Amino acid sequence: MDPLSLMKVLWRYRWFSLPVVAVVLVVGGYLGFFGPRTYESSAVYVVVNPDTPTDRQLERDPRLARLNSNNPYLRAADPSLIVKVLTSKMSAQSTQLAVKAAGLSTAYTVAQSNLSTMTVDIAALADNPGKAVATRQWLLDTMVRQLHDLQKVNEADDRYLFTALPVDVTGEPVEKVSSRVRSLILVFVGGAIVVMGVTSLAAGADRRRRGASPARGGFPDGVGMRTGLPPAPRPARLAEPQLPREWGEEAARPSLQAVSSAGGQINETGANGDHAGKPRRSADIPSDGWNP
Repeated sequence: MDPLSLMKVLWRYRWFSLPVVAVVLVVGGYLGFFGPRTYESSAVYVVVNPDTPTDRQLERDPRLARLNSNNPYLRAADPSLIVKVLTSKMSAQSTQLAVKAAGLSTAYTVAQSNLSTMTVDIAALADNPGKAVATRQWLLDTMVRQLHDLQKVNEADDRYLFTALPVDVTGEPVEKVSSRVRSLILVFVGGAIVVMGVTSLAAGADRRRRGASPARGGFPDGVGMRTGLPPAPRPARLAEPQLPREWGEEAARPSLQAVSSAGGQINETGANGDHAGKPRRSADIPSDGWNP
């Protein structure tokens, strides 16, 4: 259906669709001004390598040689292995249960940054600013503690441990406008679907009441459902040919007896015996075209 025909149909059944439109506007306004908010508090941390003593320092200070340097992540071929393990630990179900037990928001992400393999992005989402900040801080403290515990598996000295340093920590949480926009889009799309459904039901009821055929008309008043074009008019019935009065009523039912093969002559006998056996020529045929 073209847009013009659609607007005509919507305007014709506006009293059915206007209540739905009013409800959609009220719900959309409520969500826009008084609906739930989502706030985000984020931070960026970088994991730095430990400051291991050099060979010259070990020669000068024999006590450094006695330190436990057995950190398994220092021997890894991939330096970012500690970051991958740390983010996996922070995203585990046990950490989520601990966050929930602390009364904080479980809508958070701790992931490796796309900018650097040694950078960690932390983002916490909550329905109020204070809860978002508290969740972010809890995640930061837990991440630093787990980073320390992961490397202490062999009781390595702190000098041989990776450490986390803050790069960017947001002060005030930021409201996520996209959450409200998604809610409004869902409301308006759902309202449009309901309006089309109500209008279709009203048009169908009106069509049945008027006795219109769906195959010929579509919507009432000649608006086509599929093409938007008015229904095609019915073909007029052809008038039956009239015979001359002087022929009589019996001549209206001639019986064809034989057709001559020469000269296109026709032999016919009427019911009363008129013209019996008399050939009819083209000159004898009346001017109105009737050839009994």
